[in-house]
Amino acid sequence: MAKTIRVGIAGFDHFFASLGALQELQRAADVQVVIMAHHDLERLAPLAAETGAQITTDYHAVVAADIDLLITGCPTSQNPALLIAGAERGLALLSVKAFAMDLASADAVGAAVARAGVPFMCFDATWRFSPMYRAVRDALADGTLGQPLSSYCMMRATLPDFVWFGDPYVHGRSWWLDPAQSPGGGWLDHAIYYVDALRWTMGAEVVRVSGEIGHLRHRSEAHEDFGVATMVFDNGAIATIEVTWHVVRPGFALAFDLVGSDGIFASDARMVGTPPQMTMESRVQLQRFAAPGWQPVELASAEGAVTSHMLAVLRGEAEPQAGFADARANLAACLAFYQAAREQRSITL
Repeated sequence: MAKTIRVGIAGFDHFFASLGALQELQRAADVQVVIMAHHDLERLAPLAAETGAQITTDYHAVVAADIDLLITGCPTSQNPALLIAGAERGLALLSVKAFAMDLASADAVGAAVARAGVPFMCFDATWRFSPMYRAVRDALADGTLGQPLSSYCMMRATLPDFVWFGDPYVHGRSWWLDPAQSPGGGWLDHAIYYVDALRWTMGAEVVRVSGEIGHLRHRSEAHEDFGVATMVFDNGAIATIEVTWHVVRPGFALAFDLVGSDGIFASDARMVGTPPQMTMESRVQLQRFAAPGWQPVELASAEGAVTSHMLAVLRGEAEPQAGFADARANLAACLAFYQAAREQRSITL
């Protein structure tokens, strides 16, 4: 009989990650959600009724509980202490992104993870489990696209002035807006996913970064609402990554193009309709230069995300698709972007 994996969730501040993880845990067999923590217990009460989990406002009580897997959804500033304490207890770790405010804190986490020899993954690796990015990786691996030359990545989102999921979201001042709790703003929020996806699909590392940040719409916010980076990889490919908080909801859009020597993989998605009846409309296409013309890409069905993968790793059913080195590389590239933008120069990693 399979061993029950006991799980604790420390923080629902990043409610997208924590609620998504909880849904995966509830669908999984032989999993028990033992304890959940959040500063607002009222938010957790319905979830406790569903799961039977203990709830608390003490995030460190989750680390101290009888669990096998610690999932963090707390503000970044609180995260390293929780991860280090979890590693010292021998817990597997699935971390909020960004997982540290700076590289010194990141390396302290890495040292604790290495000493304990525990599995570590970060939610910034989420897109490794996306059928679209798996299709990109396959198209590079099988030679369909040839050698990767360049990429354009874009996500235009709204200011995260919300504190809980809903339709509409529950509005308030979120931790994402506070430089004391998050190391970046409108660019880092989603750019870190693109950085990981590019590193993973191309099997390449960032070697040089430059870019610009700005306050284009939300001029009184401490964090930027606009950022555009140029990243050079060690395989010679160059990526442009534009990620923002400077639109309102009808303007939400995202895109990913990868140009290879033999073809282009292109995707885009935008909101269509008029509020409140709006939906996302997306396209995923491929063009081979030897046979010109855009062809739709049929994507495989999703087979779970990072939380399900971590459960499979703990059961010995899968090898980890990401680890501490990936999370550190993603964070290092993103922090280098901010330094480059502030100093108006290129930064070599």
